[in-house]
Amino acid sequence: MRAIALLSLVSLPLSAAAEPAPSPEEILAAHVDVLETQGKDPLAFVRQRLDEVDLILFDDAWHPVVEPFDFYQALLRDPASRERLDFVFVEAFAVNHQPTLDRFFAAPQENVHLLAPMLQDDLSGHGWALATYVDLLRTVYRVNAELPAGQRLRVVAVNDPVYWSALETPEDLAIFRQSLVGNDYGMYRKILASMEDFESGKKGIFLTNTRHAYKGIRGANGRLFWNCGTFFAQWHPGRTSSIRFHHLMLTIRKEVDPGDQATSTAGLERYDYRFERVAGGLWDEAFAVHGNRPVAFDLDGTPFGALPYAGNHMHQAAPGQTLLDANDS
Repeated sequence: MRAIALLSLVSLPLSAAAEPAPSPEEILAAHVDVLETQGKDPLAFVRQRLDEVDLILFDDAWHPVVEPFDFYQALLRDPASRERLDFVFVEAFAVNHQPTLDRFFAAPQENVHLLAPMLQDDLSGHGWALATYVDLLRTVYRVNAELPAGQRLRVVAVNDPVYWSALETPEDLAIFRQSLVGNDYGMYRKILASMEDFESGKKGIFLTNTRHAYKGIRGANGRLFWNCGTFFAQWHPGRTSSIRFHHLMLTIRKEVDPGDQATSTAGLERYDYRFERVAGGLWDEAFAVHGNRPVAFDLDGTPFGALPYAGNHMHQAAPGQTLLDANDS
C-alpha cells in the first residue's frame, strides 16, 4: 500500500506537466471572444473614459499611421465627445510655435499656410511632412467656427522648443539633442499646467505615440523607465488613461554601433529594429474574424493585455512585462 501511495504522489506533477498547450485555433478564439463580448463602439468608449478621467493619452503606435487621425477627427466632430473636451495636446509641435497655432485659429478664414513655420521647425530638423496633422488642425478650425468663444477647443503644442537659427555648428546640434533628455518631463509639466493640476475640471487628449504614452514599463533593474505617460500614471493615479491604436509595433532586437551613419534626433540608428505586425499577425487575424469592425476595450484580464511588451525599451525591460504595463485599453 505504501508503494502504491508513493507512486500516486509522484504521478501528480507529471500529469500536470503533460497538459496540452492551447492550439492556435483556441488562442485565436480567445482573442475573438474579447472583441465580441467586450468590444464597444470606440466613440462611446472614449466618451465614457472621459467621464472617468481628466486626460486620455492616445498612443498612435507609429506617427505616419492614418487611422488614428481619422478617429481623432471623428471624435472632435462628434458633439457628445467634443462637449467633454477642452484641450488637444500635440506632442509633434514645439512649444515656441504656440503663437503659430494661435494665429491659425484666430484667422478669419482657414489658411493652412500660416502653419508652415511650425511644420518646418520640428525636433528632427527635417520638417513635419504629415498631412494627417494638417487635416486634424483644419478639423479643429471648422469645429471651433461653430462654437461660442468660451467653448472652443484649445490646441496646445507641448514639445521642447526648437530654435534652428541658433544652431550653427555640429557642437550646437549635439548640445541641443542632449537637452532633450528631459523632454518627457517637460511635456508632462506643460500639460499639467494647462489643466491646472487637474483641479480645473477640464478635460484633454494628448496625441502622441508609444514612446511617450506607456504608463509603467520597468527595466531589468526593477526601476521604471520614466516618460510622460509614466509621470501621469505614477504620480496622478486614476486621472489619466493610455489608449493604444492597433497597428504595427516597434520591435527592437539589440543596440548596434552606428559607425559612420549620420546621427538623428530620434537615435534609431543605434538599434536593430523593425515595425512588425502584433503577435505575428494574430491580432490582425482576430479582427478579421470579427469583421474588421472598429472596437475599443480594456486590456486588463484579456489575452491582448497579456501580450509580452514590445517597444523602445524591450531590449532592456524586466522579464514578464506585458502590454497592460504599457497601456490601459
